[in-house]
Formats: sequence, C-alpha cells, structure tokens
Amino acid sequence: EAIFRNGIEYGSYQQIDDTGARVNGDNQHVQIICNPSYSAYFTTANKDRLTIIDLFNNFAPRQYIYNQEVQELLSTFNISIKMQDAVEQALK
Repeated sequence: EAIFRNGIEYGSYQQIDDTGARVNGDNQHVQIICNPSYSAYFTTANKDRLTIIDLFNNFAPRQYIYNQEVQELLSTFNISIKMQDAVEQALK
C-alpha cells in the first residue's frame, strides 16, 4: 500500500488497465495501476468509474460537495426542478 501511495503522490502520471480474473469461481477484475516507478495490482468485483475512484482514494468513504456552484451546474445542465429538490431533500 505504501508503494502505491508514494507512486500516486510522486509520479507525474498514472497508467491504468484491467483484465478479467476468476476468484473462487466468480468473475472479478484485476486493476493494474502503474508508472515507470511502480506497479500495483488490485482485484475488485467491479470496474466502473466509482471503483476506480475508490482505488485512488484508498477505499475511504466517499465524500461529495453540494454547494452553490453545484446548484448552478444542475440548472445549467437542465436537471429538472423535481430532481434538484430530491437531491436537496436527500442531503437534509
């Protein structure tokens, strides 16, 4: 883990790839994150965007920012008022 953290912190770029793997009969995904200084391998059940974000954040609990700028973006991207209200209610 320390090698991965240092590679992320001090590397000027990261490369990522994945390949399938079977773990105890279940399909999994091996995520390979590397640069010229290190290679790190992680086996995960999913390979979606949130899984990759979780990898780079060391699986810390996800945190989201909801402020005036986000409210303006929701409006700019024509998110319905109903959905905007639902987001605000969920955060209360």
